[in-house]
This record gives sequence, structure tokens and C-alpha cells, in this order.
Amino acid sequence: MYNNEIISLVQEMLDANANKVKQELIDLMKYQPAYGMTVRECSQKIVDCLERLAVQEDKITAFNKMRDRLLNVEQTSHLARD
Repeated sequence: MYNNEIISLVQEMLDANANKVKQELIDLMKYQPAYGMTVRECSQKIVDCLERLAVQEDKITAFNKMRDRLLNVEQTSHLARD
């Protein structure tokens, strides 16, 4: 049960971080003229956002692989320590 709680918290954190970057990207594309940026400046910021989004998605993918291990460990019977 303890591992399930950890998994839920980490998933929420990773999803929140990814959603924050996605929202920043949407705002850049939507409100670029309001920020007074040139197309080139906006393009550079969008590329930066996309790179950060790729990093967040890589973290989510890696965590999904580890999640199965955590759940398997929780279901494995443990030996008592001396």
C-alpha cells in the first residue's frame, strides 16, 4: 500500500510539471503578439518549451517503467530480518 501512495504522488507531480510546460507552450503560441516578441524570439521560446516538454515526457516514461517494479516489490513476500 505504501508504494501505491508513492506512485500516486510522483505521477501527480510529473503530470503537473508536464501540464505546466504544455500551458506555457499554448500561451506562447496564442498570445505571441501580446508579448511583443518577434517571430524569431517566439520560435526560440517555443523550441525551448518543446525541449522541456520532451524531458518531462521522458521522465514520465521512465517512471512508468519503474512503477511496475515498485508494485511487484510490494506484492513480494519479504523475509524477516535478524
